[in-house]
Amino acid sequence: MRWPEVDSGPRRVLVVPVGSLEQNGPHLPLDTDTRIAVAVARRAYASGTRVALAPAIGVGAGGEHQDFPGTLSIGTATLTGCLTELGRHLSLHWQASSSESMRCTCSRFTVATAVIQSFLE
Repeated sequence: MRWPEVDSGPRRVLVVPVGSLEQNGPHLPLDTDTRIAVAVARRAYASGTRVALAPAIGVGAGGEHQDFPGTLSIGTATLTGCLTELGRHLSLHWQASSSESMRCTCSRFTVATAVIQSFLE
């Protein structure tokens, strides 16, 4: 998508493939999770015009794999911050995102993140 196309039609969903760079067994590449996330995101994007596809975030929160060579992790807080900022910035340009629906989405994201973080601690 080019920048002039951003205003060309309403979109309801931005698909952000989030992967990781970590071991998945000795027979698979380190970016296996990212490749899977991108493939799923491309299918979602192909399914309709109300879906936009963001570039993949290829390094996630994979600290539990730190003992394996090649693992890179940005941690849960940084990944959460990155996704939050994407949502915030998205709301600046997408007419389909009302401020009320954005507040609701951010609230749900915050709750989900808190639940996930409680399991990781």
